[in-house]
Amino acid sequence: MPRAYVITPLPANDIALTYPYFSGNILFDGALPATGVAGKIGIENFTYYHSLSFLGRLANILASVPYGVGNLQGPAFGAEQYLYRPEMPDSAHRFSVILKGGPAMPIGAGKARSNRLVFHDAADR
Repeated sequence: MPRAYVITPLPANDIALTYPYFSGNILFDGALPATGVAGKIGIENFTYYHSLSFLGRLANILASVPYGVGNLQGPAFGAEQYLYRPEMPDSAHRFSVILKGGPAMPIGAGKARSNRLVFHDAADR
């Protein structure tokens, strides 16, 4: 998935589907009277990226929508407890514009442009 300030040709689209999965013991550190609680949590994430021209500058839009499912089990309050929780966590949205750098260009226009490579390190500042 392209980052906020990566130069991409116009138009560029990207779709990503990710699925992180977590399982193991859950430690409450005294916040709840529960020990030996285990869980399995999966989070599906759909992300869409689109590059566009905004006032002649390269811009991009990113939208990410997650959906999570958790299964928890363990002894709590003197009895074995089971919890199934489907949730939709907060989504993320971003609109960014590259103000300094090359202008927004379609795929073929970048070949005619001469690019220069500049290296910086901490001693240059």
